[in-house]
Amino acid sequence: MRQIAERRAQIEKVNDRVESQVLARTAELRKSEERFRNLSESSPIGIFQTDAAGRYLYTNAALASGKANLY
Repeated sequence: MRQIAERRAQIEKVNDRVESQVLARTAELRKSEERFRNLSESSPIGIFQTDAAGRYLYTNAALASGKANLY
């Protein structure tokens, strides 16, 4: 019975550590996404993403409006 309690405590400790790492990485991802969004929205240059078939998955406002600078 004692071994089970010790093992459960170890598992809970690992779970807490993993959950903390997930929360930290999620916060980092949100910051990165916000940085991209701000850059994309304010860019005068068209930014886009397509799938393997060439269909647009994402375009920023400059490209969508047709007023993008194309270099």
